[in-house]
Amino acid sequence: VNKTMAKERLIGNIKQSRMYANIAGLTTGTSKDKFFETKTSRSGNNYNSMLIGITYDKDKTIWLNSMGFKKGEVYFNKYDRKTKKSETKKVPWDSYKSFKEEGFTMIGGITCGVQKISSETGESVNDIRRLAEYDAIPYIAEHIDDNKSVFCKAAVEFNTYINKDNETVPTRKLNMNQISLSKYAIAPDEDGNFGYDYVEKNPINDWKGKFCFESIEKEEGTGRGIVNGFFIGYEDVARVKFYVDSSKLCSLIKKNVKPYTELSCDGKINVVHEIESVEPDEDDIWGEDTATSFSRKVTGPSRTEFVITHCYPNEFDTDAYTEEMIDDAINKVKNSRMADKNFNASSVSTDGWESIGDDEDDGDLPW
Repeated sequence: VNKTMAKERLIGNIKQSRMYANIAGLTTGTSKDKFFETKTSRSGNNYNSMLIGITYDKDKTIWLNSMGFKKGEVYFNKYDRKTKKSETKKVPWDSYKSFKEEGFTMIGGITCGVQKISSETGESVNDIRRLAEYDAIPYIAEHIDDNKSVFCKAAVEFNTYINKDNETVPTRKLNMNQISLSKYAIAPDEDGNFGYDYVEKNPINDWKGKFCFESIEKEEGTGRGIVNGFFIGYEDVARVKFYVDSSKLCSLIKKNVKPYTELSCDGKINVVHEIESVEPDEDDIWGEDTATSFSRKVTGPSRTEFVITHCYPNEFDTDAYTEEMIDDAINKVKNSRMADKNFNASSVSTDGWESIGDDEDDGDLPW
């Protein structure tokens, strides 16, 4: 829970990046094996894992993960805004569900609102439960199936692993920390596009967070901006790429942001399909209008893009990082892994992690 109390960080006291996502849509993938699994770690401990898809618009699905072990204790925290001090309590695993001291909230866990109950006024409301991941996963699996209208929150995490060719491969994972049944049904229209009455028919596929900026460049062919940077984890540093559609925002970033500044941004998580419309030859089809829905052909892999729509300059930190600091942290991570005699690509579990190389295929990866 408090990792700094457990051991010193491999990469030193470098500021961690934080990123979060809000996703609303229809659940999918609940009939797949990876939706809910109980596994055994290499150390012999059982854990539960979950991989669930949230379809936020037509043919666009974002995958959320969760994993949890049974622990000896569960930690709760209380923050006093006046004194700006925190108080932490350890509660035994067997009694954490009944711990109700005022002001204390569980550190970690998942907020579950996957069952409807009647309130005191007779209104149908979600039965809200905060459960440790190990308990939350089977509880969610019991009550959620495909095509449920849900709102989810997740912590976005970028990481790396070294493959069999000793190459550093970036990965991405969205760790779910809330899933709640939506107040309003989310239903596609006659064209398959999604609408949400409570957000003026805009899909919810938002992210917000901070990361270390390195550079901005123009994408060939589209003219969009590509922001390159680093996501600083607890014991890892991963290269990250973000997209900027606004030319004005690109100019502001290019003119005003120096390398190794911590950026504060938000934006959209977009699933993008490479699609080419293929029109049939006249000899291959008879009829007045030869254009049909079957003419659309996916010609390349799907990918998930993190698009920056806003930056918050008052929250930038120009002193958080230096080039030497980032390079040193990257080398420490790689050297540590290479030095581990037991480390190899086949021994490292990447379940639920999405490769974010140039040729990723999000559509097929989860299964």
